Amino acid sequence: MSSKLKQPSHRMEQILVRSDSLEDKQYLAFPISLRISDSEILVSFKRGYRHARDNESVWQVIRFNPITTEVSPPATITERRGVIYENGEWIMLEDGTIDLFLDVQIPGSSQRDGLITYRSFDSGHSFQHRGKLGRIDGIEYGYCFQGLVDGPVILLLVMTFEYLSGGKRAVHVVGSDDGGKSWNRVRDLTLEFGGLPINETNMIRHDGGFVVVSRGYDGMARIHKMDTNFKLIRQINLTEENDFMKQYVSRPRIFERDGGHYLMGRNYTKTHASSLSEWPMELCFYRIDPDSFEILSYSVLDNAERRRVTDGYYATPYWQVRDGVVFFNAITYRGMGCHQPANNDFPVDPCKPDIVRLEYLWDEIR
Repeated sequence: MSSKLKQPSHRMEQILVRSDSLEDKQYLAFPISLRISDSEILVSFKRGYRHARDNESVWQVIRFNPITTEVSPPATITERRGVIYENGEWIMLEDGTIDLFLDVQIPGSSQRDGLITYRSFDSGHSFQHRGKLGRIDGIEYGYCFQGLVDGPVILLLVMTFEYLSGGKRAVHVVGSDDGGKSWNRVRDLTLEFGGLPINETNMIRHDGGFVVVSRGYDGMARIHKMDTNFKLIRQINLTEENDFMKQYVSRPRIFERDGGHYLMGRNYTKTHASSLSEWPMELCFYRIDPDSFEILSYSVLDNAERRRVTDGYYATPYWQVRDGVVFFNAITYRGMGCHQPANNDFPVDPCKPDIVRLEYLWDEIR
C-alpha cells in the first residue's frame, strides 16, 4: 500500500488573506473558488469568530490573479447582521451569470436556517440578494455541496435536516431545467445508498452516469457509482479498503483532468495519536480509478510533517500553466494549535486560520 504514496518535492505557499491582519472576525474558513478568466479567480470564504456555533459571520470575496498572484482586498457580499454565513458554493451558468448558494445558520448554534442565494451579472463585482432558495417539493435545504451545469440544466447536491421542512436528515439531488427559475427533487441519495448516514458529498459525470463521493457520520469515506437517473449501481467503503486512509474525507472534491480522476479533501492520520485531540489534519489527494474504485496513488499535500493543524483543509483546485509547465493549485484554509476536544472535529476555542494557496507540480502528483 505504501508504494502508492507520491509525495511532491515542489511545494509553494501563498497566504491570500492573513487573519491577523484583520481588526475583527479573524476566523477565516471554507474558501471556494471560481475561475472566471485566464487572469482572474474569485475566492470567497467565511469571516467570523469560530468554526461552529458562531455568534455572527459574513461572507467575503477576493479577486485573485493566478498569473501575477496579486490579491484584491476582501469585499463583503452578505447584507444581514446577526447571522452566520457558514459554507458557500459557486455556480456559473452558461450565459456567465454567477449564483452563490450560502448555508445560513442560527447564531450560537449549528442549526441551519435554509439556503439563501446571491446572483452576479458582472463577473462577481456585485451581487444581488435573492432570498431563500425555498422549499423544493415540500422540502427545505440547509447546505449546498455542489452544482453541475449543462446548458439550462442544473443539478445541485444539497442536504436537508430534521428541523427543516421535510423532517429528515438526508442528502438529495435537486434539478432545474430552466436555469434555476424552478426546481424539483431528483433523488434522495441517503435512501438510495441504503440509509447510510452521510453529509458532505461531491460528484462527477462518468460513463453516462455519475460517480459520487460521500463523507459519513460513521467516520467512513465511500464512493458510489450511479446511473443517469442517480440510481445506485454499486458502492464501496474507501476507508475500509485502504489502510492509508484513516477516516472520512471532509468536504470531498472529485474532479477529472488529463484522463485521470482525482479526490481531494481533509483527512486524518491517527496512527501515532493516543487520543482524538492529537490527530493532525492533512490535506490529501488521491487518484482513483472511476470504474474499479481502486486508489491508484495518493499524496499528502499539506502537513506531511505532522504539525498541530487543528482546523482547515476544505479546498478547491485549479491548474496554472507557467513557462510550459502545469502546476496544480489548492485554495484552502489552515489554523494551527487551536484547542481540539475529544469527540468533535472542530475546535471550541477561537482560532485564526488563514486563506492559503498551495502549489505543486502537476506531474508529481497526478
